[in-house]
Amino acid sequence: MAAGSGFKTFATGDVLTAADTNGYLMQGVWVFADAAARTAAVTSPQEGNMSYLKDTNSTEYYSGSAWVAVGGSSGLKLINRSTFSATGSHIVDSVFSSTYKNYIIVIEYIYGATSTDELQMQLRYGTTTQAANYLGASRGVDSSLNLTTVASNGVTAFKLWERIGSSGTPSQYHINIGQVGNSSQVPQWHGTGIYGNTPYSIFTGGECTTSQTYTGFLLKSSSSNITGAVSVYGLATS
Repeated sequence: MAAGSGFKTFATGDVLTAADTNGYLMQGVWVFADAAARTAAVTSPQEGNMSYLKDTNSTEYYSGSAWVAVGGSSGLKLINRSTFSATGSHIVDSVFSSTYKNYIIVIEYIYGATSTDELQMQLRYGTTTQAANYLGASRGVDSSLNLTTVASNGVTAFKLWERIGSSGTPSQYHINIGQVGNSSQVPQWHGTGIYGNTPYSIFTGGECTTSQTYTGFLLKSSSSNITGAVSVYGLATS
């Protein structure tokens, strides 16, 4: 894709060349279904190119190194929302990048096949799932002030909670995660949730001690299947 040439006044009788078409007439806002479709169509974006993504209703420009939301990366922006049903795991890829410094993951509702399922999270870089070195803990307190702690100590996945609501008792989580997408770093996260049967109010936090440029994550059950929805928002710190 050619770089924009700016503005040109065409006179009657001028020959419209390929360079004129690419440099002047093709410099509008391109519309794509999603970021993947844009990547496939525009293999060599140039600084100043603009696009509109229909799945997130977002207008972005190419900074010379990355696609950036018009108006900068301030505020809260929906990057991806997906649903899943009766599956052992659900992958959310290509949501962490250099555009934002921090992200919010909202698990809007989640059911397990049984109430004894354990909800787990793993990070991903490219198409690879990180399956080691998760540290942290989640603590739940019920309406009688009983405490339950779920520990993650160098294990293959981070344990968000030992129970997933089943058969009409959903669980929900809000997770703030940073140090992903920008460079090879050790990601850290913290958040809250609720397990809807007792109910338990859940407080969670952890990290993965393996440095990578993480770009996505995976949610899974420890023993059977999960059903639910998850949204990812970009949140700038500056």
